Amino acid sequence: MTDLKYQARLQVLSQWATDAAGQGHLVPRIADLEAISAARTVEAPGVSRDVVEPWLPTIQWLLKQAAFGVVDAHAQLPDELSRPLGAAVELPAPPVMEVSLVAVDTAEAVTVVAEIKPAPPAAKVPKWESEAHEQVKAAVQRFTKPLHDLLARDANEGDTRLLITDMLCEGLGYDKFRDLTTEYMVKQDFADYGVRIDKQLIVFIEVKRVSQNSASATFARSRCMRSTRVWSG
Repeated sequence: MTDLKYQARLQVLSQWATDAAGQGHLVPRIADLEAISAARTVEAPGVSRDVVEPWLPTIQWLLKQAAFGVVDAHAQLPDELSRPLGAAVELPAPPVMEVSLVAVDTAEAVTVVAEIKPAPPAAKVPKWESEAHEQVKAAVQRFTKPLHDLLARDANEGDTRLLITDMLCEGLGYDKFRDLTTEYMVKQDFADYGVRIDKQLIVFIEVKRVSQNSASATFARSRCMRSTRVWSG
């Protein structure tokens, strides 16, 4: 009973039982393995039939490998023999896939339900105000090039004043004869323009040559009540 072939069979069966038990399977006891190794068959007397029979194909395969002198036969066990008969087959886990959801702008693909609150009504701008904005915007665009031309040739005060007059009349809508007055006496100085609204003087304008720095002008704003200087350049 203790010959080398017996020892080889017992070693093969013991190694297999250790691995199978490590995988959570119920395996035959060591006494059962010794009896099978001695009898060289699973029909050995005294073995636990309820534990041995589910492993019948596996034990028979291992005994054949031991007879051929295969070393570590348990490591070469076919997959179908690695579990007892009737055991559920554990399917491999499906591969992990990374899925990105892309919203498609079609009614069939995505339906979005949302509460849409109406935007608050925009403040209503009087018609005269919107028309005035457009008029000033157009005037600035129109007189930008003439102003650059005056700068390029270093125009004198008289030529600069012509541009200011056109801007006041054509751009801002003042009447040259009714709303504007020139060389208006203010505190012993003369303002180039006085601007009226409803016959009431509201602002004074002093013009210097287009290239002159306004800081060098002699017209003093502090000397004029409710007056304003407008400098070109």
